[in-house]
Amino acid sequence: MPDHPLTAVGGGADLYVQATEPAETPSPAPDGDGGIWYPTTQLDGGTELWSYATGDVVQSGVAIADGTAVVGSDDNSVYGIDIADGTELWSYATGDLILSGVAIADGTAVVGSNDNSVYGIDIADGTELWSYATGGGVRSGVAIADGTAVVRSDDNSVYGLQQLTELLYQPARLSDGTSWRKPT
Repeated sequence: MPDHPLTAVGGGADLYVQATEPAETPSPAPDGDGGIWYPTTQLDGGTELWSYATGDVVQSGVAIADGTAVVGSDDNSVYGIDIADGTELWSYATGDLILSGVAIADGTAVVGSNDNSVYGIDIADGTELWSYATGGGVRSGVAIADGTAVVRSDDNSVYGLQQLTELLYQPARLSDGTSWRKPT
């Protein structure tokens, strides 16, 4: 399998992390602390600080909190990378590739996998805190606000996960326009 590195580029106090060889033009991504991390292709200058190679293409977004960059790869793994020096802190294997963006809240990285699941991973050590099975691959970004993680699944549903541990709302079918509904 070819190496597909992530590259961190710094200019002053700023650090930017991106797949060196993206499958498509990447978009800005949230950093987990309310900021936005822009792809290195949009930088004007900067100095490479480090590079980290995953086992396959990186198509997911990157989230950063507490000195750890969290990113998924097409090699079915989620990685925690030290933003100071680019060393791997941990990796977590899922059942399929990771196309989903990553969001971090309260020390938990939330990421979807094409294996139909959403995972809550402790960013300190990479252990699974929880997982939730949906009816399809989870390839969209993750949004977290007020203790609720929201994801879209390829089963045409949107899921709200409260406090990142339990289902808050049953899926709302996007194709027929139904709205959120409380679990029964």
